[in-house]
Amino acid sequence: MDALGTIPPDLESTYREILDKTTMNEDADVLRVLIDRREPDVDVNERLYLSAVSTMIRASPLKVMEALLNHSGPKFPFGEAIIQGAASHYDGLQMIKLFLLKKQAGFVVSSTVLAATAGNKNKGVEILELLINSADCKVPITEKVILKAALNEGSSSLAYLLELEGECQGRMLPFADRLLAAVVWREDTETLKIFFRRHPEVRVTKNMFLNATSSADRIMFLLQQPHDSPPVILMLELIEEDAIIN
Repeated sequence: MDALGTIPPDLESTYREILDKTTMNEDADVLRVLIDRREPDVDVNERLYLSAVSTMIRASPLKVMEALLNHSGPKFPFGEAIIQGAASHYDGLQMIKLFLLKKQAGFVVSSTVLAATAGNKNKGVEILELLINSADCKVPITEKVILKAALNEGSSSLAYLLELEGECQGRMLPFADRLLAAVVWREDTETLKIFFRRHPEVRVTKNMFLNATSSADRIMFLLQQPHDSPPVILMLELIEEDAIIN
């Protein structure tokens, strides 16, 4: 019998560690062999899935994920942490597509998952669109989702959510003052224009002016909207501080 044929009881914990390491190192071929040769009480569990979605940053874990899914089958109950980890992963788009294709049990699109997706700097918009369409626009877009999108500079996640607000009948996004300030903080005047086109009733607050001081274009745009009195002295102090730092 070959060395992997039987796992002695005293080596079972070591075997589990090897499974974890193999999953993290993205060695799908070795992982398949280890899964096939394991003892019945050595489970393919949620921890292995979390290793696949949360530890590999540069390389895609898709092959490892496929090996795990092929073994577990569609009835393996996915926890929210697995979906959240995949949605926030650099190569998460392909994993989410795989989950939907497999019709995995427990795959639920929640606001927490959308928040993780909105912060994805690589494929955030594509994953958001895929998840929201799979849920028929029924998942609440919370303040946390919007804040994650607003703080995700370089991504058009926020612009997508604003456009979605117009497409999904009856959906209104929650924009509290701190969220509006975060929207203005982005170095993205085009998204700001989309926001005010969707929400002409919003008045520009003092916090919004203060968050716009790094851009003359944004300040001028805000002054063209309905606004409170700008905190001119504080704005000048922030502009001066920024000039000194830079």
